[in-house]
Amino acid sequence: MKKVTIELTDEAAEAYEKGEKVSVQKDNRILKFEDINDNGVDIAIDCMKTLLITDAFTHLSSHLKIYAIATYYNANYANDWKADWNNKKQDKVSVCYDWLTLKYIISVNNQIDDGKVYFATKELAQLALDNNKEIFNQFYNIQ
Repeated sequence: MKKVTIELTDEAAEAYEKGEKVSVQKDNRILKFEDINDNGVDIAIDCMKTLLITDAFTHLSSHLKIYAIATYYNANYANDWKADWNNKKQDKVSVCYDWLTLKYIISVNNQIDDGKVYFATKELAQLALDNNKEIFNQFYNIQ
C-alpha cells in the first residue's frame, strides 16, 4: 500500500470532514529544484532505484570515473590544468568513440563545452584511455 498526502484548502477540508465529495486534481506544473521540499529526497531515492536497474547507472558511474581520472591526470601530469572556455586558443582534448570506424579517437575542441571530460593534452587523453579502457568501454557501452 502506498501512502499519499494531499493538501486541501480549508473549504475542501471542511467539506471532506462533513463527508462531502471533494475533487482533487494532480499538480502537473514543472518544478524547479528550489520548489522541491523534503519529498525531493523520496523522489531522488526513487530515481536512484530506477537508475540501479538500468544501464543509465553504469553510464553515469563510468562518466564520473572518467571525470575523476581526468582530474587526477590533469592535476598530476599537467600542472593542475583546467579547461578555460574564455581562451579559444587553448585546446581541450577528450576521448571519443567513432561509431563509424568502431575505434576510439582523441578529439580536440577549443570553443564548445559539450559536457565531455577534457584532458590537457592528446598524450594524457591517450594515456587515460590506455590505462582505463574498461571504464571507457562501459561509458560507450562497448562489449
